[in-house]
Amino acid sequence: MNMSERIHTRIRETLNTAHIELVNESALHRGGGSDSHWNLLVVSDDFQGKALVRRHQRVYQALAAEMKEGIHALTLTTLTSDEWNGQSDAALQSPTCGGAKHQH
Repeated sequence: MNMSERIHTRIRETLNTAHIELVNESALHRGGGSDSHWNLLVVSDDFQGKALVRRHQRVYQALAAEMKEGIHALTLTTLTSDEWNGQSDAALQSPTCGGAKHQH
């Protein structure tokens, strides 16, 4: 199972998800191609009433093994179904990494 499949599986096993989007951003960083930089959007009503830090902790707990075995950077967006309604693709835009490869 590759890293993308592992991430999807672990999230679905841990959270009652309404929607998941996962983007491999490794190619945008030094040493690209290592499946180490990810952008993950998780929509789950399990996040209802939980602070952002608690939501992120749930995701990190689900991905504990993957965080030890290859994930170097994980950008998270965690929303409830109500929060997700009306969202655009802007939810998956990552900040610029200091080690990013720049095109000239």
